Amino acid sequence: MPSTPTVLLTRPADASRRFAQALHDRLGAALPVLIAPLLDIVPDPRAAAAALAGAGGVILSSENGAAVCAAAGIGAGLPAFCVGVRTAETARAAGFLPVDEPPGDLDGLIAQIVACGWSADRGPLVHLHGAHVTGDAAAALVAAGIPARAAVVYDQQARPLSDAARQLLAGYDPVIVPVFSPRSARLIAPALVAARAPLRVAAISPRAADAVGVHGASRVQTARSPDAAAMIETIAALLSGWESS
Repeated sequence: MPSTPTVLLTRPADASRRFAQALHDRLGAALPVLIAPLLDIVPDPRAAAAALAGAGGVILSSENGAAVCAAAGIGAGLPAFCVGVRTAETARAAGFLPVDEPPGDLDGLIAQIVACGWSADRGPLVHLHGAHVTGDAAAALVAAGIPARAAVVYDQQARPLSDAARQLLAGYDPVIVPVFSPRSARLIAPALVAARAPLRVAAISPRAADAVGVHGASRVQTARSPDAAAMIETIAALLSGWESS
């Protein structure tokens, strides 16, 4: 009987711990999980405070932008367009006023903002994002006639893969590696190339799948939607497929 695969989580530590708990809630506490962050979130509250001066609202493509503002005690009362449910929850806790239902990805968020008819007299929208970002929401909105600007309010600093994670990938037992962004996929890709362990990759989006797929992962499955719930179901499907093989 094959051993139960270990899920290797490389998101920042807090996000990995939350996702591990959600995995255990859905799939059982016995599921092996190893947390080995490849990124550290380094906030810049001064940049966030400067960015919000004169803003009419904010665009949050990650919970980290809201968390920076929450820690600095700024932004309360501003409307917030949020990419996902977790981001909206963090924004609400920070005192922002989330607008509409989160669409799940940046393209959907841009379309949502355009459809709402944001007017210039309400002030510009400010996209609070990290130093590494996929897509340019502010430029797309300006092209659509909506006042918007972007501000880097945190960095996502890469860190080496832990010794425990390297040992896991060098072994013979199966490993499932969820990737939550194209950048995290690129960061983990070299370790997957060198891995001896049987691998499966759960990708949050086609972009993330492409970023890791070209590096030779043995199997990549993309979530049906770009959110944590869909990623958990993708991991569940990979586990089921492994058990039946």
